[in-house]
Amino acid sequence: MLQNEQILQIESENYTLDKTISVQNIEKQKKFTKNIFLRKTLVLFVSSTNCNDCSTYCLSVIKNDSYSNSKRIIVFASGYSIRDLFVFYKSNKFNNSVYSLTTLGLPIEKLNMPFMFLIDDKLTPTHFFIPRKEMPYLTDKYLSLIKKQLE
Repeated sequence: MLQNEQILQIESENYTLDKTISVQNIEKQKKFTKNIFLRKTLVLFVSSTNCNDCSTYCLSVIKNDSYSNSKRIIVFASGYSIRDLFVFYKSNKFNNSVYSLTTLGLPIEKLNMPFMFLIDDKLTPTHFFIPRKEMPYLTDKYLSLIKKQLE
């Protein structure tokens, strides 16, 4: 399993996203990826098919992180209705942008696990990470390293 994760992470590195991927925010406004990523941004990708505990853990980490009010951290949620995202956003007092989408087309999505990555204005994702609730110290370390990249 771990070897497969590593292969898909490597295959996803420096993969350029399609700039015309359409996403929708909780206000039902459609945007294209080229208009969202104007500078380096941390992305958390969760799917409705992911383990609920894993997704909840990842969302709580983003929400509680000291950098959470930053506009440079967003959540892409695949397979969730806009209504479900709105309820999550309001009930959790979430401060970050949340977008609904179908897929980014990244190989790592095949793992069916929440993941994080950094993306730049050229739509090139790097620094993939799969947070594990059993090892929160690794997530803390990852986020502390990523914050330096965002400064």
